[in-house]
Amino acid sequence: MAYAPVVICRALGAGRFEVEISEPAALATTSEAEIPTSDDGGNNTIPTRGRILSQKCTLVSGSAASIDPILGEVANPAGTPDRVVAENATPAANVYNQAVPPIPYNAGGGGNKLFHRSVPDSAADNVARTVYQVLAGWE
Repeated sequence: MAYAPVVICRALGAGRFEVEISEPAALATTSEAEIPTSDDGGNNTIPTRGRILSQKCTLVSGSAASIDPILGEVANPAGTPDRVVAENATPAANVYNQAVPPIPYNAGGGGNKLFHRSVPDSAADNVARTVYQVLAGWE
């Protein structure tokens, strides 16, 4: 199965957004989902500037034992450390990171997108599901 992530952005109200990413056939190093942004966070996007409240990533199935998610303002965020927004500390099959305080991001320099990688530890048959909770603006 080819890697074809499904990214759904939902406005929850009061400046809060949820991003759900379903990844079939996630590869260890190259599978990357793009999260679209816009100034107002409308039409299946999140705001271009905001704060990450939490990152929850689950290895649903596959031969990998763990995942190690990373979110950045540019493609291949691990290759550009100063553009990493949220990076997991300890790989696991179920990862939940709550940002205290929330982590600011600015996707304007990355083509108005954020870039997510689940980074499973092996193979190409992995299915991962990730949910980000986002708050609009930096204030």
